This record gives sequence, C-alpha cells and structure tokens, in this order.
Amino acid sequence: MSERLDDALLGALLAAVPDAAFVSDSDGRIAAVNALAEALFGYGRGEMIGLPVEALIPDRLRGSHGQARGGYAKAPTARPMGALSPLPALLKNGEEILVDVSLGPVPTTRGARILCVVRDATERRRQEQRLCQAQKMEALGRFSGGIAHDFNNILSAILGLCDLIDGESGDAAAVSRDVADLRAAATRAAELTRSLLALSRRQVLNFRVVDLSGELMSLERPLRRMLGERVELILHADPDAGRIKIDPSQFEQIVLNLVSNARDAMPEGGPLTVATRAETGPEGSKYAVLSVTDAGTGMSAETLARLYEPFFSTKPRERGTGLGMSIVHGIVSQCGGTVQADSRPGRGTTITLRFPRAEEPATSAHPESPPCAELSGRESVLVVDDEPGIVKLLTRVLSGRGYAVAGAVGAEAAIA
Repeated sequence: MSERLDDALLGALLAAVPDAAFVSDSDGRIAAVNALAEALFGYGRGEMIGLPVEALIPDRLRGSHGQARGGYAKAPTARPMGALSPLPALLKNGEEILVDVSLGPVPTTRGARILCVVRDATERRRQEQRLCQAQKMEALGRFSGGIAHDFNNILSAILGLCDLIDGESGDAAAVSRDVADLRAAATRAAELTRSLLALSRRQVLNFRVVDLSGELMSLERPLRRMLGERVELILHADPDAGRIKIDPSQFEQIVLNLVSNARDAMPEGGPLTVATRAETGPEGSKYAVLSVTDAGTGMSAETLARLYEPFFSTKPRERGTGLGMSIVHGIVSQCGGTVQADSRPGRGTTITLRFPRAEEPATSAHPESPPCAELSGRESVLVVDDEPGIVKLLTRVLSGRGYAVAGAVGAEAAIA
C-alpha cells in the first residue's frame, strides 16, 4: 500500500470500518462515506457526498463547530471528541441522536483528509440512565430500611416506657425516672430527624457570615475533650483563610463528625490535623478551605465510592448510624461548597471541604430574647395542626393557662 491512499483504497478502508464513517476535505465537505453512515443519518446512496459536515450537526451548535473544525485541521491528530461523552448529531429527518465520535487524519492522493468514525450512543445512554435509576432505587431502599430500623428502636423504647409509667402511677420516683428516659428517647428521635433534614437539605437554617478559622478555634476545647489523650490534635488556623456563609450550629456538626470519624480510624492513637487555608481555583473563584487529616487505617477505593451513602458505615452498628458523611456532604453542598476525600489503606485519610468565600463582613449572632412573663390569659384561641397529637397537647397547655381553646385538625375543620 502506498503512503497516500487513492480513491479505491479509501473506499475499501471505509467499507471495512465496522461503524458509520466518512471522510471530509479541507473545506469541511464530505468527500467519501460508507453505507453505515448513510443508513445512520438517513441519507440515500451517495446523498452525503458534497454536504458540509455541519449538515450533521444541530443548528444551535453549528456556529462554534466551524471554528473548532478549522483549529483541528491545522494540527490534526487521532483523538475522540467530546472527552468520551456522547455528542448530539442531526439526522436527515430532523431528529437528534447521541453519538460517539473519533477523528483522525488520512493522507490521500487528493490531499489531507479527515476521517470521522461515528457510533450511535443513544441506546447506551438509555442503558446508563436505567442503571443509574436502578442504583438510586437501591440506595433509596437502604436509606428507607435504615430510617425504619432506627426509628423502630426509638419508638420501641418510648412505647415500652409508656407501659412502665402506666403501671407505676403510685410510685412518683419511678415515674420520674421513666419520664426522664422517655424524654431522652424522644430527644434521640428529634436528633435523627434533624440529621435527616440536614441530609435532605430541608432543615430551617440560620445562615451567618463567619470567619472560618475563628469558628474552628472556638471548637478547640470540645474537640480536645472528645479526642482524649491518645489522639494528638494539631490545629493550623490560617487567619487569612477567609469568611464563609453557614449556619454555625451546622459548622460545629460537620467538624465534630469529621473529627469523630478520624479518631475512630486511629484505634492506636496518633496525630490528627485540622487546618484552614485560602485557595484560588483555576477559574479564579476564591475558597475558604477546611481539611481534616488523620494517620489512621485509611479506606479502600470501594469504601470511598460509597462514602456519602446514607447509612453506609464501616463501624459496628452500635457505634454509628452511617449518616455522618452524608450529613457533611449535604451541609457543605447546601452552602455551595464541595467535599473531597483522599485516602489509601494504611496511609490515613484527608477530607477537604471547600466553601465559597464570603466578601461581606462577619455577622454577629442574634441576641437571645429575654425570658417572657408567665403566659396566661382569658382570650379565645383556635389551635390548628394536621397532627392530632399536637392539637391535643397545645389545647391542654393553653387551657391550663386560662385560655378558652378550640382545637381543629386540618384546615377544613378550622374553617368550619
């Protein structure tokens, strides 16, 4: 075979390609095509010859394609287009499909040509979407099962305590102890609910502009108490790290979660570094960065892939719910930031949180409201809620304070 293909050899080459393929000239017009390409794009025999390549591209993309084609022609190399992502293509009947495209230069007796190989990716994309949906449903099943398990445990404790209280009505001390346990169980249920709200990004938040390093240093004492003597806490708080916009209570929650995970990854103890710094992204965006680095057991690639799954945990069930990293990811995402995990077995783990820097000045916490006077009165009050238990509770409380109370479950009952 000669170094430059003549028309016969070029035609034989195209016919041998197992996908749709065509060759374009230096002006961007189709000079040769195989039967698979005509079938894919819906053209009759020979109809594609002479067409500009842009005829196979949707109207909205044609303007930018001419410039890109010209740039490629100056230094053609064999490569896929779209970074291996399917690209939209236009059929003769006006329908759009997704295709994988590979380009390469072809020397011919008529001059340099560009070989374009096209594969229909529409079905592959459908299969990927079906797989993604199946994975979402599987994750939802695990999520629902985890919630049901934890709430069932809490409700079992509450109901059991109610039975004990019912049988101890004559023993004030026993009733008092059981009520305390009942309150603790209900508090655990409320904490789980708050975690779920944070995870689903439905929690009512009190966003404030705070200094990242200042917020971290305010947590030093509780962090040292939590870690104990075997773990050496090292704080590197850069005063120029910047300010971020976040609910301070949620900031404390994510730091405690990350530090708790790092401690558990170091059963023999060791250094644990929490640091802040300023960072500028490649696009010029400014970030305030918080990182937590441990010298622990590290994580495998399989564990890293599931790190943010709700209720996924490498710890025994009695030591964790598996919501910690899911909550961290949810909170940081709600603030417009990102979470990055770097880890290898035996090499420790670094979790890096990047928050968009806030340019406005820090805002102070809202002052606490002074305690109000004893609530009482003689007015009439209408209590409305969708939950009968809430209506019953508020009716009892307000009636005990002297109000004339009417309770209604739902809006229709309230209007009536």
